[in-house]
Amino acid sequence: PVKIGDMVEIMYIGSLPDGKVFDNGTTPLQFIVGAGQILQGIDEGLVGFCKESMVIMEIPPSKAYGDQWDGPVPQWSYVYYNVTITKHIVRDEIEDGDMGLECESLYMPENSGLNYELKLGDYIKLSYKVFDNKKEPLGEGVMRYPIGRKLVVPGWDIALQGSRLGQIKMCWIPSSLAHKIGTSLHLAFPEKGFYSELEISDILLTADNKDITDLAMETVMPRPADNDSAGTAKVILNTGPIHSEL
Repeated sequence: PVKIGDMVEIMYIGSLPDGKVFDNGTTPLQFIVGAGQILQGIDEGLVGFCKESMVIMEIPPSKAYGDQWDGPVPQWSYVYYNVTITKHIVRDEIEDGDMGLECESLYMPENSGLNYELKLGDYIKLSYKVFDNKKEPLGEGVMRYPIGRKLVVPGWDIALQGSRLGQIKMCWIPSSLAHKIGTSLHLAFPEKGFYSELEISDILLTADNKDITDLAMETVMPRPADNDSAGTAKVILNTGPIHSEL
């Protein structure tokens, strides 16, 4: 089954709630799952499915186009995507030229009392240092960072998932995942790959709209399951051979 960090190739058709097709993909689209290279709802919805699965997803505005007016898609509109997975390469088998993302944990706090692992949609305070391929320093800073929103470096979106509060990672970001996307950072990211030291300074808000106090309470006493799926991409049909619960 597809996991975060795997590479997939898909064919897709996007439609509005009234059935009007607004995005008729004529060529296959290839991307790294969890890297923020595609709509967040599709990124999350593909996890757990296999090659040759045909999945129809209902994606809420918060994980689609939100308040953006994107051609025929109105603001705050639900969208539906019919997605077929035509190729699946697991992370360990991706060639360096395609992926090559590598991370090592430099520090993991002990007995923090909070075992929450970061996921797509979480909003964190991130401290970062950037180095060239010889580990010569290029710059550093602190930012509020929404994981998976395509705001800075796609490789960071993969590297941060599964991390914990206070953890520090050193990651090699290959050129395929290194380009900045619409960022206002006063820092020129190298185009040929670079090293990043990433520290999760704070968890400001999770994808489920929980703050750090909520997470700490859940560590002591788990909450009942939340049945509100308004902020979740929902799979409404799968014709593939295998799938797992999302």
